[in-house]
Amino acid sequence: MKPGLLSALRRFIRDSSGLDMVKYALIAGFVAVATVASLPRIPHNFEHIYNSVESAIVGADDAGQIPSAAQPTQ
Repeated sequence: MKPGLLSALRRFIRDSSGLDMVKYALIAGFVAVATVASLPRIPHNFEHIYNSVESAIVGADDAGQIPSAAQPTQ
């Protein structure tokens, strides 16, 4: 190797000025991967919430706790 090239390589290895940027990029990448990994579960969670609310409303209606729209309330 040429002496100038070897010196430049040593300076490049010791240089840590861009290290913080690399750390933040890695953290952002991990957050992005975690977010994408959790996306398939979101529709299932909404479906579960909707079914729970629907069951509660139907159960309350069957028990007579919700007045029918056809019957006047007193």
